[in-house]
Amino acid sequence: MTFKEMNDHAVSVLNELSKAKKPADPNSMLCVICSKSGKFFHGFSTEDVAAEKAAFGAMLATGETAVDSLMLYNVGSKSAEMPEKSSIVFIMTADKKNSAASVIMPDKSVPFTDFGGGAAAAAPAPAPAAEKKNLLLDRVNSLMDGIDEGDDDDEEFLEELDTKKKKKKRFGFF
Repeated sequence: MTFKEMNDHAVSVLNELSKAKKPADPNSMLCVICSKSGKFFHGFSTEDVAAEKAAFGAMLATGETAVDSLMLYNVGSKSAEMPEKSSIVFIMTADKKNSAASVIMPDKSVPFTDFGGGAAAAAPAPAPAAEKKNLLLDRVNSLMDGIDEGDDDDEEFLEELDTKKKKKKRFGFF
């Protein structure tokens, strides 16, 4: 995918929003993703979500996971910017094929792997099933122990409530 094609798609998205009287926030970022199948997806940044993750989420919603190229577009300055490493690593962990994807810039194409290795390097090694089972069993047992130990305190607390009710006097017309 070329920079011109990605940039033209970003400008097209912004023009459609303007025509619909819903212009994009000039402080936001727009991410355009081209999937391996050639479809375009886009997403805008919010206070909670990076534009790259929003665009990838739109792609995932259609069942696609393999990214060919990505461009991050600054709406205010109307220029391409480099995405955050964490966003690229997030996308690489979703599908091993995404390690072959690139970030498209005006002067070059930057491989996703330049942001932190391949998908295997980005994803933490899974814990063995036996270890997960033991962790869960230990956690459940510790919770159950905490429940069993509090019986004496409960009786004292209930007695206190009962004595407070008896001592309470009401004044006035009630």
